[in-house]
Amino acid sequence: MFNLIFLFLTIPCIFSARHNGLTPRSTGSSGAIIFPNAQRPPSAPNSFDTALLRTAGLRNASEIFAALGIQEVNDDPLAGRKKTNYAEQAVCEPELRTVEVGDQGIESGEIFFPKCVRVLRCGGCCDISDRMACTPTKISHRDVKRAKIRIRRSTTPAASSQTVQVEVHEECRCMCKVKEEHCNPNLHVYQADLCKCVCNNEQDAVACRNMAPAKSWDNNECKCKCRDVKHCPSGTEFSHDTCNCEAS
Repeated sequence: MFNLIFLFLTIPCIFSARHNGLTPRSTGSSGAIIFPNAQRPPSAPNSFDTALLRTAGLRNASEIFAALGIQEVNDDPLAGRKKTNYAEQAVCEPELRTVEVGDQGIESGEIFFPKCVRVLRCGGCCDISDRMACTPTKISHRDVKRAKIRIRRSTTPAASSQTVQVEVHEECRCMCKVKEEHCNPNLHVYQADLCKCVCNNEQDAVACRNMAPAKSWDNNECKCKCRDVKHCPSGTEFSHDTCNCEAS
């Protein structure tokens, strides 16, 4: 009987919560309140480098805010609740570009027309860190017919046609500028998600930063090196440990 009364008392509460826009909730085994239908915000990026690479392919600032879990704030108080109108990024995609038609076959007294044409070529930006490049992933070739005009002082100008091929980019994609083959397998491990070669002795790089400004980390050689190598006077020699001239 008590259970039946409790059920009748509970139903109106649940209905009221849903009617007022509240999210149903329950309690986990640890005692924490759980909202089953609640959507979790996007996870924060693991590093600043990862955050920069996440911007590849995004068109506007609102998409970046959503990807990084940032609450968009209106910095114009006069606009009220209206969102800031950010400029849209020119994303990586095929776009019309002016391309010069090759000058093969040109001899003295010959001209070709047209000199240039517009064809689709990959263009636009990728990530903010500039570690990616807009790269063609599907290429075709288009035949371009141009006029070949021969001009001689002793003869009447003559015209003929010539066909040349021009490269066309049909599909594009943001791809890492630094690839695995650019890494030294004896020194580096390639991290595709960061588009970079990471030194195996990365812990030494952390220690090197504590020696700034005298030293800096050389990621190509995976060494901590002096920023300035001095020419030492007679009787002394340059020490790569202290970055100073020491008595020899």
